[in-house]
Amino acid sequence: MRETSSNAMDAALRALEAAENDYTKLDTAHLRFLYRAWVREDPGFPYVREFDTAANEAYEKAEGLFRFDSLPTEGQRNAVARDIQRHPDDPTAWSNSTVSTLASLVLQHTERDREAFPDDHDGLVALAELRRRFEDRYGVLVASAAIRRHEMDAQSAREAHGGRPGTWVRKDGTTGSRKDAKGKAQEADDRNVRLFRARDLTAAEQPRWLAKGRIPRASVSLLVGDEGIGKSLLWVWVAAAVTTGKPLPEFGIPAREPGRVRLVITEDVWSQTVLPRLEVAGADLDMVDVICEDEDGSGAPVFPDDMEYVTAEPRPVLVVVDAWLDTVPAKLSVRDPQQARQALHPWKEAATTTDAAVLLLTHTNRVASSNARDKYGATGELRKKARMTLYAQEDDEGHLVVGPEKSNTSTKAVASVFAIDGVPFFEANEEHDGTVPRLRYVGESDRTAAEHIVANFEGGADESMTEAEEWLQDYLTARNEWVPSKDVKAAAAKDAGIRERTLQRAAKRVAATESRGRPRRTYWAAKAVASRLEPPVGQVDPMAPPPNPSDGEVR
Repeated sequence: MRETSSNAMDAALRALEAAENDYTKLDTAHLRFLYRAWVREDPGFPYVREFDTAANEAYEKAEGLFRFDSLPTEGQRNAVARDIQRHPDDPTAWSNSTVSTLASLVLQHTERDREAFPDDHDGLVALAELRRRFEDRYGVLVASAAIRRHEMDAQSAREAHGGRPGTWVRKDGTTGSRKDAKGKAQEADDRNVRLFRARDLTAAEQPRWLAKGRIPRASVSLLVGDEGIGKSLLWVWVAAAVTTGKPLPEFGIPAREPGRVRLVITEDVWSQTVLPRLEVAGADLDMVDVICEDEDGSGAPVFPDDMEYVTAEPRPVLVVVDAWLDTVPAKLSVRDPQQARQALHPWKEAATTTDAAVLLLTHTNRVASSNARDKYGATGELRKKARMTLYAQEDDEGHLVVGPEKSNTSTKAVASVFAIDGVPFFEANEEHDGTVPRLRYVGESDRTAAEHIVANFEGGADESMTEAEEWLQDYLTARNEWVPSKDVKAAAAKDAGIRERTLQRAAKRVAATESRGRPRRTYWAAKAVASRLEPPVGQVDPMAPPPNPSDGEVR
């Protein structure tokens, strides 16, 4: 089965490549397959900007068009049949209620539940044909998005409630009975849901802050940014202040009593990275808790299953999850809006219960855009659910720039600018210089985070080339061939003292990029001559894993 799936993936990717990444030219079967691979984050599916943007838009459209609370009743199905009989060949003439009901009928036709509804129901064409008409009306991607949403809703209903009454159509073609009013009231009672008068609820109160204008208390905040720019150093800097009670007035943190910090670390090694950073930042380790499985800090928890450790006494003042996606249950796909909310909601509850500031870290995607909303990795639902989002990025001078990008509680402050210093910590040797990075506040920017995103996207209004761009263009022009990017980076560091991240920015403007071989290797050539050069020949390691979604990006 795995081989068949791999062959199907290869065929679909070849079709996409032949169409020059224009997904609109693909046949329905290939497009459906690629969508399923995309939504399940299949490691064999490379990043294609046009497809990624279109797939995200399809998800949003599907969410706005349909609700998937339950399958239609017999009466609704009969109404659909009459509408189809009146307009058998024109889906655009169907009523809105028919389309909405039809969506549920079509979406029931999943791999898991295809036998739950009979194809020969009086007055209805086969479900496969209904699906085709559904796709004709809304497009393959929107239909696929809706189907995926329904599949996951059905799975969640099964796992959480054993299949809610009214959710399934019986195999004999009849619908299951819905709860009566008494049954619904009993279910609400079991969940401790009650009816309150507004005046009986908690009185109005002002927002409270861990870091004024940046990190609210009793709320979920998001810290998002590109990989490798040092955004994790920000929470280390804040954690040091929280655990010692020392003020950071430049970041809105006053002097206060020391508080506990609770950490979930999934990406960095505790002993080699996280612990040294906390120590050089001056954190009080007696006030730091780590949620993990083993004494070396490994073994990431999964939430909400392990949420009891977040809310345990003594209650934390700050909770940091770096990176949040690694703690999401495998059964949930955070590209799905409903599932993303399902994964995020327990954190909102935990923040309210503990009064802690919860900071979830995640990476941006690789979409080139001046709009911050386009750059949130995994799903835009992260941005919607969080009360505050801090956006981290690197400026042209290599500084870390962090500022509020979205705020539900205050006006957006300008971004803060930080330098990253290397602090001697270990004994230096041939493999390591012994330093550990530490954040140092430089000052306020004159721009907000969103304005920095626009400026970075535009590459600066100045069309003149930077020193790194001039060096890279001269180097690639002189070589007059496709050069492995790692060789270019080594030459840039040795000959011109150019840092890797600076060179990557320069490459986006002056270098053409190709990826070849397995594992994937990236090659650069001068844009002016790239079209005339023979394509690079990549080597294939027979033991290498298949390509992953990061293939093809500038490295």
